[in-house]
Amino acid sequence: MDKIEIPVSNENADRYVVSYKRNIFYNKKAIVFMAGLCTGILFFAYSHFSLTDYEDILGVKQLAGLRGIDSQKSGIVQYILCVRLKQLLLLVLCASSIIAPLLMYIISWYLGFGLGIVLLSVLCQYGIKGIFLGGMMFFPHGIFYLLIFLIIFYKIGKDDAKYNQKDMCEKCILKGNRTIIKQIIFSMGDLLLVVMLLCLGVLSETYLNVWIMRKISLLF
Repeated sequence: MDKIEIPVSNENADRYVVSYKRNIFYNKKAIVFMAGLCTGILFFAYSHFSLTDYEDILGVKQLAGLRGIDSQKSGIVQYILCVRLKQLLLLVLCASSIIAPLLMYIISWYLGFGLGIVLLSVLCQYGIKGIFLGGMMFFPHGIFYLLIFLIIFYKIGKDDAKYNQKDMCEKCILKGNRTIIKQIIFSMGDLLLVVMLLCLGVLSETYLNVWIMRKISLLF
């Protein structure tokens, strides 16, 4: 197939190149996620059919425990908030590392791996309707946590010169103090957005998801 060349001016040439690389980067992460999903499915299949003492993720005992959870009396809010804050701190540390792109691949694979185990587990136990049960385990708080993950790592990968502090300083000097103030404002906005999403995630996981899972567990 002949190569199609799109004429662009020299001023915008770098922009097209960065956009092209970024699209490939995101596609690679999707492939890594799918690889983790397949690995999780294969791992569960081997463990489930090879080990005699293997316990399912959502068995009868687990579903019975979901029906008895009281979000207002069990201190589950404090527990979930503590766990999610630790995970957020770890995520920020990974995103601040010089090997952040590699860590994002690893985290994407890990998320796919865990999702593959959960989906196949509930599928083997409850059939097709088990997929609905497995999906509700991550709803709606999983949406907020996924947005936090994308926000943090998008800020790391959005600029190819992100890790070159010298170039960033030169840009600030050339554009003046307004650029520095604008970057501070945007950084504070990102921080407030992450905090808001974290609070929404914790509250929805504590109250809404527990209520949903308690109702759904009555059907199994």
